[in-house]
Amino acid sequence: MATGTVNNSLQGHQGVFMSTDGAVTWKHLLQGNYLFGFGDHGGLIVAVKFYKFGDATDSLLYSINEGDTWNKYKFFNEKVRVLGLMTESGENTTVFFVFGSIPKTQDGKTGHSW
Repeated sequence: MATGTVNNSLQGHQGVFMSTDGAVTWKHLLQGNYLFGFGDHGGLIVAVKFYKFGDATDSLLYSINEGDTWNKYKFFNEKVRVLGLMTESGENTTVFFVFGSIPKTQDGKTGHSW
């Protein structure tokens, strides 16, 4: 899997792509900037919007068929600025950690709750 753009330059719409034949051909999976990871020996793909290039989110996407279809899972009740996605050690895990911050305002100052 890789993130990038199909264009003559690095300008353009970012996306997530996957190759199953050693990068000879690529399949476009998702439009936008995502962090992604694999679980269950590659049988599970998890993707979440990366805040650096987009809006905060309360959901992630997952696929159990190499990205042909995606399911949405709401992981929090507020929008989060996602900064990372990690998986537990081991190839057969299906446990993922999403970390980021929630914008908070206290006494007129902007801060972040992690």
